[in-house]
Amino acid sequence: MNVIRFSHAHRVVLCAIVLVAARPGSASAQTEKSGEVSIENTSGETIRIGCEYYIDSLGLKVALKAHWDISSGKNTKLLTADLKNIVARKFVMYLITPEGESQGWTLDKFNAQGNLAAAVSADTLKKHKELAGNNLLATSGYPALTKEDAAKLNKEAAAANRNVEIARLEADVKDADERLTKLKVGEAVARATHAAVIAECNKVINDPNSTFGQVLAAGLGKEVADGVLDKVIQERKSAATALDAFRDRLAKLKASP
Repeated sequence: MNVIRFSHAHRVVLCAIVLVAARPGSASAQTEKSGEVSIENTSGETIRIGCEYYIDSLGLKVALKAHWDISSGKNTKLLTADLKNIVARKFVMYLITPEGESQGWTLDKFNAQGNLAAAVSADTLKKHKELAGNNLLATSGYPALTKEDAAKLNKEAAAANRNVEIARLEADVKDADERLTKLKVGEAVARATHAAVIAECNKVINDPNSTFGQVLAAGLGKEVADGVLDKVIQERKSAATALDAFRDRLAKLKASP
C-alpha cells in the first residue's frame, strides 16, 4: 500500500481549508433568512395583491393562488386561505388596481423584526399604473379590481376605522372620567387641609407673643398652602377640560354618517 506523505506546507494548507469549510459563516453552513410577509398600503388608494409565487423557508418555489385586498393606511400580514402565515425567503406578487395589473414586484428585504415587509407608496402606485397601461392582457388569473370594488372596500374600511376610533374614544372618556373623579376627591381633601393650615398660620400671625421669625414662617406657610391647593385645582380643571374634549369628539364622531 502506498503511503501519501504531506510536507509541512501542505499540512498548513489542508488545515486552513478544513477550518474555512467548518466555519459557521461559510456558504455550506449558512442558512438563508425567511420570515412572515406583510404589506403596508400608503398609496392613498385601495389595492389588490396577488401572489405570483414565493420561495419558502426550505428554498422551494410555491405557486400559491391567493389574493388580498388592502385599503389605504392598512398594514396587512398575508395569510393563506386557512389563516396560516406565509413564511418565505422571497415573495413575488402582482399589483392590481382598477387601471389593470402589473407583475414581478418582489419582496426580499427583511425588517428589524426579521420579516419580509414592504410598503406600496404613491410612487409605487404611479409606476404600477404606467406598467398596467402597457399590459393590456391580464395574465394573473386573479379577479380584476373594479372602481366599484375599490369604492366598496374603501367604504368598509372607513366604517371599520370609525368603529375602532369610537371604541378608542369611549375608552378615553372612561379613563378621563375616572381620573376626574379621583382628582375631585383629592381636591376636597386638599381644601380641608388648606383650611386647617391657614387657620393655624393665622393664629401664629395674630398671636401678640409670636416672634418676628414665627410670623414670617407662618406667612410663608400660607403661601405654600395656597400654592399646593392652586396646583390641585388646576390639575382638576385640566382633567375636566380633557374629559369634555373627549366627549365632544366622541359625540361628533357618532353623529357623523
